[in-house]
Amino acid sequence: KIYILTSPSIDYDVTTLSAEALLGAIGGGVAAFVTTPTDVTTTTLITSAKQGKDLSALEVAKTVWETEGLKGFFTGSLQRTLYWAPAIGIFLSVYCSLRQFALTQGL
Repeated sequence: KIYILTSPSIDYDVTTLSAEALLGAIGGGVAAFVTTPTDVTTTTLITSAKQGKDLSALEVAKTVWETEGLKGFFTGSLQRTLYWAPAIGIFLSVYCSLRQFALTQGL
């Protein structure tokens, strides 16, 4: 948002509801993609514990790396991104709308 506000070549009103939703969706999508490796590790830890295996996060990460490589850490990244991008977009637009309403009402 700061980049858009300070860039002289971009003329975009970031105060609108649609802008908040779009910027939230972009941020949420990027965050979902970037954090997929930790989600893969956590999910694998949980499923291996249910199978009676007592593995550390480092052991799980090593196993994923050895069996699937870097691609294994991003398994499901498209699904996570498609889930979280609109969810964060909706959240941010609702939050900003309620915040603006509260400010105008002196709450």
